[in-house]
Amino acid sequence: MKIIKYAFALGLIAVAMFVPFQKYYPGLDESVYENIKIGFFMFAYFVVAITPIIKTMDMLSNKDIFEYNHVVVISTLAFLALGQYMKAVLCMAIYGMLFDLSYSLIRSVKEDIINRFDLGTNVVHMVVGETKADVDITQIEKGMNILVNPGEKVPLDGYVVKGMAHVDMSPFCNDGGTMAVVPGAFVKSGVYVIDEKIELEVKNDKKTCFTTRLFDNIKNADVEISKTEDEAITLSIILMVFFTVFSIGIMFLAPALGGFKNFKPWIIKGFSVMLMTCGITITSTAGISGLVGLYKCFRNGVYVKDENALSKLARIRAVVFDVEMATHRFASKAVMIAKSFGISKYAILSDANEGEVKRAGSLAGIDEGTCYGSLTMPEMFERLKSMDDFSPQLMFIGDYKTDSVMISRASVGTACGLIESNDDFMDFHSASVISMKDDPVPLIENIKVAFEQERLTDGNIKLAVLYKLAAIGLIMAGILPIVTAMLIEIMLEVILIIRSTNIK
Repeated sequence: MKIIKYAFALGLIAVAMFVPFQKYYPGLDESVYENIKIGFFMFAYFVVAITPIIKTMDMLSNKDIFEYNHVVVISTLAFLALGQYMKAVLCMAIYGMLFDLSYSLIRSVKEDIINRFDLGTNVVHMVVGETKADVDITQIEKGMNILVNPGEKVPLDGYVVKGMAHVDMSPFCNDGGTMAVVPGAFVKSGVYVIDEKIELEVKNDKKTCFTTRLFDNIKNADVEISKTEDEAITLSIILMVFFTVFSIGIMFLAPALGGFKNFKPWIIKGFSVMLMTCGITITSTAGISGLVGLYKCFRNGVYVKDENALSKLARIRAVVFDVEMATHRFASKAVMIAKSFGISKYAILSDANEGEVKRAGSLAGIDEGTCYGSLTMPEMFERLKSMDDFSPQLMFIGDYKTDSVMISRASVGTACGLIESNDDFMDFHSASVISMKDDPVPLIENIKVAFEQERLTDGNIKLAVLYKLAAIGLIMAGILPIVTAMLIEIMLEVILIIRSTNIK
């Protein structure tokens, strides 16, 4: 629909420019032909501008002043008033395409994330004795039996009552592997049954099943934008305000210095500069790369609540383990990988006896001086708080069942081992980061994703700002037309999007 809108507007421009009205309607005054062309340009403008104009009026009525939409609408309306009809239409169309490009990609990434939680069907195979019937998933309650065939996703959590099979855990982590399930085993919703059909007694209905609760935990988090995106928005607003004031100065001060002659070229330059202050390229690159970073963490089995949590993950400078995670067979590998990222502080906090904790630290490669055992819960809180105050960002890695309180106290609390557990305990609401497996290595490796996301975002923002400053300078010098400048900005945004989506 949006493509049709832009194509229609371009068609109207083509009619205004190339249709020989004098040939088809001879004998009319020249001003009539000119007015017909202007009419086509005006119609084309309002085809692409009606939504931004309504948005601007709505925002201004709510006293929302610092918005890119305003400078675009004001500048293009000024071009119309100055008789720059094609410039007004093309600039508004290009702005719309910039916005739609960013919005479409953000929506696409969000849909990919949401699809991770898609149960695959709204119909389940209910079993009552020897009778089977396909019913809507919302009609299934706790205690009912359902049948899951090979190749189907397990729609609801339940205990296996009949059959043996292997389940594929890749929907939650690409290298999740398989797990054998036998009668009595608890199976979480969202995994695929591979080889044999199994019958389950439902433990949790659709509203309370694992997949729904995990999605709600992320979807309903107190969503905050990342620190990097917040800085990008602040920077773009500062630039917009500064250059808007600068452009107003151009319109009046420059002609005054020239003896108040030939105002129009300076006014056009002023509004062109104002138009270039639209910061959508600066802010969208931060939002897009943040979402891509989230998706790539999700794909690897590490579920980060929001972009702010991802930003915190990129700033981790200290890692604290509980004793169970420190004794994991891959704990030492995780510590080595973290050290390669520049993370230098490690500790273990536990109520287990001190000798056991120090042995765990020795195996994991953690200095015994930071391995604290025989601690009461208040002592662990106090120790964690003192470490969190000392370090810019601290991650606590613990078991989602036994460490939920400690997880909630850390700046980045991580709950591990959800998908591999053979139970339906799901108290993970306090975690900023949720790791499907109890292996700490994928979790630490995803810190690299967060690091890379921050690095790319910073680089993209700098490129966007440098381009805008260069374009404003060239517009002022009369070298770069505003339409060309905005077309280049679209190409720049495509390049920045490609960079953002190439996070390893």
